[in-house]
Amino acid sequence: MMEVRDARTPGSLGRGKRIKGGSVRLSSGQSIGRHTNGMSEEFILVLEGEGVLEAGSAKAVIRQGEVAFIPSQTSHDMSNQGARDLVYVYFVGDKGDGVIAGHGKAEEKPD
Repeated sequence: MMEVRDARTPGSLGRGKRIKGGSVRLSSGQSIGRHTNGMSEEFILVLEGEGVLEAGSAKAVIRQGEVAFIPSQTSHDMSNQGARDLVYVYFVGDKGDGVIAGHGKAEEKPD
């Protein structure tokens, strides 16, 4: 059974209040830059191409259709070392305190 929840509703995704996400396109040789998401966890889904994900001391190639999980407080970087563009989406959620990836409190928005 699959359950779909509205991410705009506080608490609808478990402990946290919000999820944010976006898409990234990296040309060959580009990198997103090493960073951390504070207390937030992150999921990455590769839509096109392949990238090299470095998380903590680990390094792995992630390809189209694959998903990676990055734990909170983990320094990480995604780079494109291939010939084609790398396109992926990311999702970062708060850890129950309304703070998402060091960007401050998530806004409460009425439906």
